[in-house]
Amino acid sequence: MLAQTALFHLHELRDTTVRVCNHVAQDEAPVLHVIRGADGSWVFLCGEDHNHDHHEGRALPLKEMVKMDPSLNAVSALAPHDYAERQAPDEPWVQGDQLAIEIPACIAEHGWFVALVGDESFGVPRYFAYTIGMPTTQSHPELIMIGQQTETMARALNVLGEQITQGATLEPGTNFPAPIVGLTCQAKPVHPTWYRDYLGYGLWYHGSDDFEILQVYWADQEGRFPWDPDCDPEMARQQPDLSLPKQ
Repeated sequence: MLAQTALFHLHELRDTTVRVCNHVAQDEAPVLHVIRGADGSWVFLCGEDHNHDHHEGRALPLKEMVKMDPSLNAVSALAPHDYAERQAPDEPWVQGDQLAIEIPACIAEHGWFVALVGDESFGVPRYFAYTIGMPTTQSHPELIMIGQQTETMARALNVLGEQITQGATLEPGTNFPAPIVGLTCQAKPVHPTWYRDYLGYGLWYHGSDDFEILQVYWADQEGRFPWDPDCDPEMARQQPDLSLPKQ
């Protein structure tokens, strides 16, 4: 249950615009479902079926929503990817993880989900993306890429996923044309000692670390991979070698 004493910060009330479903915007229903997007955005819904289309409705200032319904202050501490729902305006909010809903739904519809992660806990920005669901739906190891922009890696992993659905298999140690234009890739198995650091939702979905995942590396302009001592240093720095055990 969310703490009832949390409050939106003043800068959020001054600057933030939220997406509101038509039923709420037209004052036909109260807010019963709140979603916090990965980018920190807010969606306020009435709880009825909207066919998962968060783009319908209207954009309204957060301060107006809170003024009309002060009980929304209780969800101000909601973290990105989380949601909160209640049965009625006078009922308490119950918090949940939105990705726990979206991941299985996406896997059921498309065959895999691509998780995008931007992490600065290591002192420098660390960006990576990985698939969830391929061992279940494609009988193929999961895939992870590190070091490019997350959107680029998402596109690359989705292209590789489509190739796998058409019968392709990524063989460790074998070069293949990269979904990232103009580069060569190679895949190597990730050592299980890295799973907890990189595969949070993957571990959640599989229920254990009993699954395989391949790291997809890209070569520098001379075709050299990070483990080659002559590889471009910046290229190598961007791609930690997860095939080696964590020290």
